[in-house]
Amino acid sequence: TILCFRKSIRIICLISLFLFMNSFAYSQSHKYKFQFSALDLGSSTYGAALQDNEGFIWFASIGHGLLRYDGFELKKFPKSLKILSGSMVSSIAMDKTGVLWIATFNNGLTSYNKKTNRFEHYRHDPGNINSISTDNIPFSPQTLFVDKNNNLWVGSDNGGLNRFDQDRKTWTRYLH
Repeated sequence: TILCFRKSIRIICLISLFLFMNSFAYSQSHKYKFQFSALDLGSSTYGAALQDNEGFIWFASIGHGLLRYDGFELKKFPKSLKILSGSMVSSIAMDKTGVLWIATFNNGLTSYNKKTNRFEHYRHDPGNINSISTDNIPFSPQTLFVDKNNNLWVGSDNGGLNRFDQDRKTWTRYLH
């Protein structure tokens, strides 16, 4: 039994020595140093953020409009006739087709189709019952919602609830 014990100790020592020597052969000699870099969004208020299906992070801001972060740089989408209907973005949502919906204070709603790089504005038209009920969309991340049928629901200040049927391109108003 003492002979078996000594043999076992030798085997354990040899295995340990082999593993110890092997760890030197496979260890890396390079050491990487990571530095934390904060994302500077500027001095503004932010209502919502979302990550799209391509990995971009979008921020709704009050004052800076819409911001997109790609992991390296921040791109601003300011208020203009060709881009956003307003610089005070209150909420954002993405539908099942990848269209980004951007709600603004007092300036209605804007959609952004990333595939076509096209912006489209939706404003209240008092003479058209098929338009959105108001341009006043409150500052809340929950004011926009896309349901399982890809209908966009928009909550509003004093304009009730609105549902946009994307197939028919029509609004239905649910007033209170």
